[in-house]
Amino acid sequence: TTQQQKAEKKDMKVISFQDTLCALWMNTQEVSFSDRQALQNALNEETIQQSIEKYHLTAAKGVITPEVKMDGQSYRTKENEVKCFAKSISILKAKTIAKSMGEYTLLCSEKESMSNIAQAMIQSWQKQLDAYLKLEVVSETELEERVQAGEYDLALYMQMPSGETVENALGDFLAGNEKNISLLNDRQFANLFQKAQQTEKRTDWEKAEQYLQKTCCCIPIAYVSRVFALGPGVDGIVIRPFNGGSGKAIYDFRKATREE
Repeated sequence: TTQQQKAEKKDMKVISFQDTLCALWMNTQEVSFSDRQALQNALNEETIQQSIEKYHLTAAKGVITPEVKMDGQSYRTKENEVKCFAKSISILKAKTIAKSMGEYTLLCSEKESMSNIAQAMIQSWQKQLDAYLKLEVVSETELEERVQAGEYDLALYMQMPSGETVENALGDFLAGNEKNISLLNDRQFANLFQKAQQTEKRTDWEKAEQYLQKTCCCIPIAYVSRVFALGPGVDGIVIRPFNGGSGKAIYDFRKATREE
């Protein structure tokens, strides 16, 4: 990014984390499963990909971000990538569903990159489904408030998992979790999650993530990096992803030093 390049030119140490997920969130209490399927099915991956590349974002390969760890390594690998735009139903069926679809509104922030991606979604639904959804562009503060309160239908929104483990990241989608902004309440997902907790096997966590994608509660769009810069000569400061995660501070200054 431009800010990162400017910092590096000033001999600042730059640390970045891809710990935030930008996704199309669907309020499962407001948008039926069949409507969610139709909306997901009609998204034009190529058009959205162009917007992602334009703003130097990284296309998401599942709800779990690259900073989430398993056995000391990133959980996210080439082998367990999720097809976020996979077509679960035919376009003919999606169009049939769309004929009786509710009048939904897509919320997004006024940030240029987000409004651009949101507009691409609106156009996809118009073209593929003859569905004319409303787009409401609001401040980041209002977007945050409404999504957290569950007062939305659809939202293009960035959320950080509650911690660096797969259990943290997927646990955010369990009923009753304060991070469960899609308000998903799915027994089968809960069962798959519980099994993975017990076995601690990567394959079981992958099954839970893959099933989660099929619920269409959250369509991953991009991984967003957060960048931190340390002044010249500053060393020893520990900066943690996920704002420190569960039970830890984001910064650790105990071994901080500075060369004059």
